[in-house]
Amino acid sequence: MDTSVTIYDGDEGWEEGTRHRHCHALWEGAKARADEVNQRLAQRSWRKLERLPLPIHGSDLDDREEDRAAVLASPAASRFVELTHVGNDLVLRVPGVRVLVRTPVRWQGPWDYQCDTRPHLREVWADRPSGAVAVLYDHQSGPCMCYPPLLTGVLRWSPETFEAIDRSPGLPAVG
Repeated sequence: MDTSVTIYDGDEGWEEGTRHRHCHALWEGAKARADEVNQRLAQRSWRKLERLPLPIHGSDLDDREEDRAAVLASPAASRFVELTHVGNDLVLRVPGVRVLVRTPVRWQGPWDYQCDTRPHLREVWADRPSGAVAVLYDHQSGPCMCYPPLLTGVLRWSPETFEAIDRSPGLPAVG
């Protein structure tokens, strides 16, 4: 069963009068639905997702060529596993060494001209026992006129893929 829940920030701007009345009504509706969602969650078993400490390449406007050159100049054995989006594929790889997983995805956005059509990967969460992986992404272009939603793409990875991530040297700590 697919279910989506939209959440609004309920802490900003209510004292400014009617200008935010519509947003406040949306927030109140989301808050009211939270009890319903929590009741449904209580009726089934579920596990908390684990955030994977995967570096993401190519999602930010501030990716620098010299940083990339340093990664590719480092010894192959010291390179970490990274996630990137190439063409229409989500790619988990050791840069310049090998591709671990290549998954076709259709995450290009039909956004207005201010937003980027290609996905910008933000975070990766997983449920190892089931192999389910949730990748959070948006289509932020950089200009302040673009306010894309944060989306979630779901796919599956094998136990061997998680083992390769765990063996990856030098992965950063994720907060």
